Amino acid sequence: MKAKINPDKESLAKELGAEIVTVSASQKLGGKSIECVKKGSIHIPTGKILIYGAGKVQFPEALREELERLKAARAGKLGKEAQREFTKNPKKQKRIKQIEKGPLHNYQRSQGNLQSLLKAGMNPDSLEDAFKIIGHILEEIEKLGVEMKVGNKVEHTSAIEAPNGKMVIVSHLSVKEETPPIIYLDTITYAKK
Repeated sequence: MKAKINPDKESLAKELGAEIVTVSASQKLGGKSIECVKKGSIHIPTGKILIYGAGKVQFPEALREELERLKAARAGKLGKEAQREFTKNPKKQKRIKQIEKGPLHNYQRSQGNLQSLLKAGMNPDSLEDAFKIIGHILEEIEKLGVEMKVGNKVEHTSAIEAPNGKMVIVSHLSVKEETPPIIYLDTITYAKK
């Protein structure tokens, strides 16, 4: 069954000379289907802009509570016995790092993107603003001339005009092993100049 694509997204992608595709990703891309804006070999996952880039990544309450409990045990706020148990249990120490470097970091970066969007005067809920960013990234990647060697990674910094001045976009790209290889946007961060 083919995934239904939002006609507004299709129209905005066509304006960029691109199309909306659903990539059945290999295990290297997480093994799930990902909606992308595709132009030539360039694939920009729409979720990177519409969710991650718009501050809509969630940090589940259960993880927040688990992290707070673990930190409280580490600091001795739950008593000396809990602190000793924490110190002796490397799994609990590792779990704090997993949460902080994974879901918490992802959530914080997404929130930082949201703040930059708002400072720049862009609307995180606007499909048009999202596609303005996507179009900018496509243009920048095309100018780069990324070498199509699988595993090649590129970090690129650019600036886009926004209602309140320029907004910096840092794009992290990699060449993925698909047939043929594709240039894939791994992550993105914004900063208001």
